[in-house]
Amino acid sequence: MDKEYKIYKQNVWEFLDAIEPGINYSISTICIPENKNKFIECIKSYMDTKKPFQGHITFNHDYTVIYKTNEIRIKTDTSNK
Repeated sequence: MDKEYKIYKQNVWEFLDAIEPGINYSISTICIPENKNKFIECIKSYMDTKKPFQGHITFNHDYTVIYKTNEIRIKTDTSNK
C-alpha cells in the first residue's frame, strides 16, 4: 500500500468516524468520480475492521449511498437474582 493511498484511507476513515448518524450520504457528492471505487474500497475496509457492527456504516443496494446508524447500547443486568 503506497503512502498516498494510506493518507487517503485515513482521511476517509476520519470522515466516517465524524459523520452524523441517521443521515444518508450520497457517494457522488462526497468524493470525486475518479476516486469513487477507491472511496468505496476504503469504506469497505473500515467496515471490515474490528469495529462493532461494521462501524455502524451501511451501504444501500448499489453502493451509491452510505448511512451511519446510532451505536447500540446493551443494557446489562446488575442485579444478583
